[in-house]
Amino acid sequence: MSAGCSRRAPLRVSTLYPGSTHYFEDYFDRNGHELRTMMAMMHWNELKKDEMDGIRVVTGTRSHYNNTLRKHVLKNVKSTARNAWRDAVKDAAYQIRASLSFTPYATVKQEQDKQRTQRDQWNRNATPLVPLPGDANLEETDDEDDHP
Repeated sequence: MSAGCSRRAPLRVSTLYPGSTHYFEDYFDRNGHELRTMMAMMHWNELKKDEMDGIRVVTGTRSHYNNTLRKHVLKNVKSTARNAWRDAVKDAAYQIRASLSFTPYATVKQEQDKQRTQRDQWNRNATPLVPLPGDANLEETDDEDDHP
């Protein structure tokens, strides 16, 4: 950023690669992002709930180097979480999936099968059952003409 008007300064600053947001805009849809965010929030809330209920307790400490403080700091190591919410979400998803009369994958597979059968039908109709007399694949010999 250069010195000058601070209101327009962010407009002059761009990413090193202009297409860097293209990947996230095109390959990660909005609904998926919202679902992942909700799942992360549920996970975080369940971890905190387990800590408050006394299920997830501190079992020890771990040392690691903190670059900001430039020294080793201790971090609490806690027991594993129950993650019961994952089973509840999985069971609900299975029930919803089982109640559907068709799935998106099955629909795509049916369309592919339909296209395949149509292509096979076209090939059967375009291929003659009996070779034509002028077919280049027929080999004529002199012996065939001698017989009455």
